Amino acid sequence: MPTAGMSKSGAIETRHEMVGVILVTLALLFVLSLLSYSPRDPLLFQDSLYTEQTSNLIGKVGMTLGTGAFRLIGGASYLLPLALAVLGGRCFVRGGIQITVRSAIGFTSLLFFLSTALALRLSGIPTVMSVC
Repeated sequence: MPTAGMSKSGAIETRHEMVGVILVTLALLFVLSLLSYSPRDPLLFQDSLYTEQTSNLIGKVGMTLGTGAFRLIGGASYLLPLALAVLGGRCFVRGGIQITVRSAIGFTSLLFFLSTALALRLSGIPTVMSVC
């Protein structure tokens, strides 16, 4: 039920903006977990053989997220936060997430082709921790 100062369309716009904020926040957390990935860190429900402190900026959750993404699609995982940020931005600009089947298939194809190309070209996954 709309309140006194807000129409039904205003409530829908506010809901889209909240979804946009959540998606952009998830994209930021995801990119931080990927950039600070270190294979020596423990996963969420697993102990590590190394006694060092977790170097992932998001902690064990970020380490688990990064490990899963890198194991599934490799270096192309860096496209996933970009996709989340674009979807979040579209919530602010267009007022909703409008994903067509064609754009979803196109992005999935791009993800897998880039994953294959990076696997052929790079011997490891570039992260901030691999430079140190």
